[in-house]
Amino acid sequence: MNSPAKGAWAFLAVQLCACAGSLPTERRRDAQRALRGVEAPVPQASGAPAADCAQLARTATSTHPRVRAALERAQAALARVDAAAAVAPPRAAFEIWDFPIGQPALAGREGIYMLGVSQELPAWGVRASRASAAAEEALATAHEARETWLTTWRELSHACVDWSETTEVVEQLGAYHGQLHSMREVAAARYAAGDSLTRLARIDAEASIAEMHVAEAHAQLDGARAALGVLLQGLAVIPTQPPALPAARAIAALDELTRLAADRSPRPARTDAMARSAEHRADASSRAASLPAVEVRATYMQLPGQRAGLGAMVAVPLPWLWGQAAAERSAARHEAAAATEVSRDERRTLAAEVARVAARASALGKSLEVLEARVLPAARRAAEAEHISFSVGGANLIEWIEAAHLAREALVDRVRQRAQLEHAWVDLLALTAAPLTTRESDPP
Repeated sequence: MNSPAKGAWAFLAVQLCACAGSLPTERRRDAQRALRGVEAPVPQASGAPAADCAQLARTATSTHPRVRAALERAQAALARVDAAAAVAPPRAAFEIWDFPIGQPALAGREGIYMLGVSQELPAWGVRASRASAAAEEALATAHEARETWLTTWRELSHACVDWSETTEVVEQLGAYHGQLHSMREVAAARYAAGDSLTRLARIDAEASIAEMHVAEAHAQLDGARAALGVLLQGLAVIPTQPPALPAARAIAALDELTRLAADRSPRPARTDAMARSAEHRADASSRAASLPAVEVRATYMQLPGQRAGLGAMVAVPLPWLWGQAAAERSAARHEAAAATEVSRDERRTLAAEVARVAARASALGKSLEVLEARVLPAARRAAEAEHISFSVGGANLIEWIEAAHLAREALVDRVRQRAQLEHAWVDLLALTAAPLTTRESDPP
């Protein structure tokens, strides 16, 4: 074999053996670690009710179709890493030269018959950069699957909290309606003893309004239960009664919440990986625009009745003269710059969301504290005093209705504020990725 052929095959051997480096392997491991919490479903103990809505949601999230689809996309991205690191397949060709068209019977004695194998190789370092870019994209897709898990868990948790809220509202409104019926019996007895019909009519009107609110609350309860049933269908067993709403939540300081979100949330991790992927693709485009690719070919030639021969060919494009390589390099650089800015913006957006939700949770916590410590006791005392006074004939019915109505509104407000606080708690857990990291509903 002549020197040019030896050099061509030596270059081919080096290119085929060149590895993509350790970065793709490291990123593949990172992606697999990121998927562990998403892939492992949390079993629900047989017959054991969920301690809270967060636990009920966790039993269904990992098997949710949306999450399973995200996992399949992540596995597909991991498979593409090997494809990016691989070289193009070799190509076999059969050629005939100088075939005797006018006298085909002479084909066994004339013409040239060739069998060749060729291999195209990208510019040096392009495969490594493309493999690194694909590995970063696989890591980004894994974090996207984690984000999908958290989004799904948040949706299921909110639906469960709505169910718990409407259940407790129905209980409070039903209790108030029962008080009105009890007071109507007192008013009816006093009317039979000669009291005015006005009091009885007034309490009947208030009872009708209360019945309307109870009917509306029951309809909302049925809707919340049905919505949760659809979301959990085939994924988890819905308990007969919803988890009780927690009384209060201790919210960590904003600085700590922001730090946890930045460290654990898959959102900045995903955009960071996409920014690194864009940088690797820009590097691959830069190499392809400044370094030549190579095509190597080996050919076996046979002339009928004569000796056989071997041939070798090395073809090198010149991308720095003209063509699309320079434009693709420029586009890749702009894409990398854009991905970097997106990563920076995602961190700002996440920090702002944490601040808003933490502020809402703090405000709800303080409001609930005042409601439970001052408003509710005062409303109960007023309602009880007016009830006793009216029962013995010493108070105006309108004053009792107003006091009872105030107590009812305070109790319903307490339920709604506890529910809103639980909604904010769910949002904070999702923003800090606590369900994926701790698998518990401890403070984030």
